[in-house]
Amino acid sequence: VVDYRWLMMDSGQPAHERYRVQLELARSDTSIVDAMDADPGRREWWPKGSAVRRTFGRFYADAAPYLSIVLETLDDPQVVVSIEAFAERPHDTDQWVVRLDPLGWLRIALATADPKLPTLGALVNLDGSRVVRYRPGQRCVVRVDEGGVTRWAKTFADDHGAAIHRTDRMLWEHRHELTFQVAPPGRYDPANRTIWNDNVSGMPVMPELMSANGPALAERMGRACASLATSTLTPVDVLRAEDELERTTVRANTWRRPCRHSHPRSRSFCDSSRRRSPPRWDDLPDRSTGRRTRSNGF
Repeated sequence: VVDYRWLMMDSGQPAHERYRVQLELARSDTSIVDAMDADPGRREWWPKGSAVRRTFGRFYADAAPYLSIVLETLDDPQVVVSIEAFAERPHDTDQWVVRLDPLGWLRIALATADPKLPTLGALVNLDGSRVVRYRPGQRCVVRVDEGGVTRWAKTFADDHGAAIHRTDRMLWEHRHELTFQVAPPGRYDPANRTIWNDNVSGMPVMPELMSANGPALAERMGRACASLATSTLTPVDVLRAEDELERTTVRANTWRRPCRHSHPRSRSFCDSSRRRSPPRWDDLPDRSTGRRTRSNGF
């Protein structure tokens, strides 16, 4: 999903220009970690002096918070924290809040304390568990290695996992028509809003994609994904070109409406999108089913 908030302008300046000093400082995890280590109110669960890596970062111009970051420690035991930056001190003073100029006020919380993911703490406490991908307030993927068996759990803030689990089962049933491996589907726990899947052997793809062999690997991945379109699989949820354009247009109009000085590119996009519509799906070249399924995000 593309975040079009960078198109918005205030007082004639784009958001990234107005937040340039803050964003430049936010690029460094060292400054943030140093402020956490030196804070007199440092929580006992934060291991002082830890090496960390950033696994998520998002900028929301003129919002509160205006910046969201996820850091995880490299050493065991793993600690994953959500860090939100505010221009003014947040009112919930029971949470850990650190002052770091020019970022402002940083609200720091454990991922396991995320109020929208109440079952994450139980998953992380399982033997052999490790957080793989955490998106604050939305979802989290946890790898669980126990007794020589690897399983994957993905917990959600809503019931979106139910539809994803149905798609997982459908992919498994049609796996012989596909040219890529499909993880054996486990179960969906509606009470905990969590999907359980078995493991697929392999290696992380990003290092290879970023290497000299990246183009060849990308072509193989594209051909493998194309087998979805030639299969007899009937997806539960279909994304149409009309839906994509409508969603993007609504978001662009929503973000520019409160702004007195909207960027010319934003106005041009919104105006042109109202004048045209994408080709009807039925008019596109026949590619067997001609459908796309939503990714489960694993």
